[in-house]
Amino acid sequence: MYDPAVCRWFVLDLLAEQHYNYTPYAYVYNNPISLIDPFGLDSAFYDEEGNQIYSCENDPNSNINYVVKTTQSTEEMYDEDPDNPEKGNSNPITPEQAESTISKIKKGIVTGEHMENLVQIPNLEAGKNILEVIDDDGNGGTIPENNTEYGTNVNSYTNATYATVKGEPADPALGGVISVTSRSHHSHPSGTNKGFKWQQPPSRTDIQKSPEANSGYYFYVWGMRSEKVYVYNQSGVVATVSQSIYKQ
Repeated sequence: MYDPAVCRWFVLDLLAEQHYNYTPYAYVYNNPISLIDPFGLDSAFYDEEGNQIYSCENDPNSNINYVVKTTQSTEEMYDEDPDNPEKGNSNPITPEQAESTISKIKKGIVTGEHMENLVQIPNLEAGKNILEVIDDDGNGGTIPENNTEYGTNVNSYTNATYATVKGEPADPALGGVISVTSRSHHSHPSGTNKGFKWQQPPSRTDIQKSPEANSGYYFYVWGMRSEKVYVYNQSGVVATVSQSIYKQ
């Protein structure tokens, strides 16, 4: 909504409240030579290990975060329990695609076909709010809190969680279904007992109940033992990212 005749923008910055010191009608702090923000949302980009590879505004509280899609095969991602009948599947890109995408993003090239190799993840504030409602310390064992699934949704405007639910605790040595449903974010417990442990990536059922592959929407599993966030839809797991970015 830029009018080149008068050199003015006619729509407020969606994130104006995060930038009180600047006019809400400005673009990249009136410094388009040094700064870019193609999405208007202070976007930040990460690799699977949680390394920030680029930020449009260099703001640690960037409103929209992205991660490069995974290169892990199904066998690599589900290596802990390959015979589990509830094993899901991965839908990776090639290492060459990932390497090329990271190289371009690091250079600030955030438009083009390579952007299809990224998916959205919760921003830092939303991620911290999600972890606050997951009462699992990641240390495994048999305590109920670490053998329970937690589910929640996130308000995309306020980053607040809502409609949080808690499943019934169970023993990983006995198995059973502990899933919570109808939430865009849910955890997989860190609990362990007698060598048994809960699967960390999304289950087959999780994937079947997730958004359609071409919908543009994703669900997220928070693996509390693996300390990863798994991004998935009905095509399988398309990306993972270290939870470390939300614990800084």
